[in-house]
Amino acid sequence: MIQTEEFLNNQIELAKDLIVEVGKMPDGKHSPFGIKYDESLIRTLSRKADDLEMEIEQLLAILYGKDSQEVNNLPSRGINRLFYRDFREDLKSELQRDISYLNALVKGENMKRQLNKSEDNGLSSKSPMIFISHSHDDEDFVTALVSLLESLGFNGTNLFCSSIPEYGIKLGQDIFEGLRKLFETHELFVIFIQSPRYFKSPVSLNEMGAAWVLKSDGCSFLTKDMEFEDMKGVVGQSVLSVKVNAKKAYAHMNLLKDKLTDMFGLKQPKETTWERKRDEFLNSVI
Repeated sequence: MIQTEEFLNNQIELAKDLIVEVGKMPDGKHSPFGIKYDESLIRTLSRKADDLEMEIEQLLAILYGKDSQEVNNLPSRGINRLFYRDFREDLKSELQRDISYLNALVKGENMKRQLNKSEDNGLSSKSPMIFISHSHDDEDFVTALVSLLESLGFNGTNLFCSSIPEYGIKLGQDIFEGLRKLFETHELFVIFIQSPRYFKSPVSLNEMGAAWVLKSDGCSFLTKDMEFEDMKGVVGQSVLSVKVNAKKAYAHMNLLKDKLTDMFGLKQPKETTWERKRDEFLNSVI
């Protein structure tokens, strides 16, 4: 729960930063309908507020459930801010309502933590599972990676990948509810496929945020058009990172193979077989 509080507090700080930015808007021309601000500035700040509020809503759906009270009680979004009589003050008030709501959730999480502090959090009966977090625009990369993982013994019982039908959310199942249950019922090892496409996907970034909140173990694969300095999410270079077109990719993949087989209790493959499968994968994605 303390991790959830950290995430909520992080969103509170982002909202506060946006309030400061909104507060710096210069006065516009006064009209009978209110103050007329620079329209391009209005659209920019409104989009930032929309992005922040959507991120909060989607990640709360993963953490608590799409139909949960935490999501249903969110301050309403979708206001047409072009009709604000005083855009600057009204948007500041809207963001402050978001902050107040998040503060209430923080207090609730703190109360839960106090009630459960006697539990032994060091023990877990959750079964391990690999969760591949990726943009669907990187589906070819992910398909090759899943094929490699299958050669190590992974299957539908210990691997989740939304791009592969037999490893994804079941037909008709709500995606956020499905993700929430995965985080709830499994000890996840999250593989992040970090690419320029990944950081344009709100769902992918929410998955990264949820993994960070829950302190899930994991690693990153960097696609050939992704550089280490471009890793800008909450999961950065502190985890094992495989840059597929780097000289160290072979050694890093050997480390990952050893870690996964040990964590999941899988039989080590023959060295020659692994090297062939590993090289086939790297050659297919560079």
